[in-house]
Amino acid sequence: EVQADEKSALEILLIADVKRVKLLEEQKQLEAQLETSRDNDLQDKLRHVYDELKAINADAAEPKARRILAGLGFTSKMIS
Repeated sequence: EVQADEKSALEILLIADVKRVKLLEEQKQLEAQLETSRDNDLQDKLRHVYDELKAINADAAEPKARRILAGLGFTSKMIS
């Protein structure tokens, strides 16, 4: 059972993709660290994260989630 909160159906569906969320958070952290450092290990880790995000087609997650919700009968207002 899902508890009611302020998140939209789209947000709930997107955060359910734990791997994508974890990779996006790791990307954010590595990019922040690289603002003050040019550590080769950090750059390699970031490249690996980019590759993983590309492999799971992370850029298409939101449009795909919108299509799924629309297919389930959610209106645009309900999705957002």
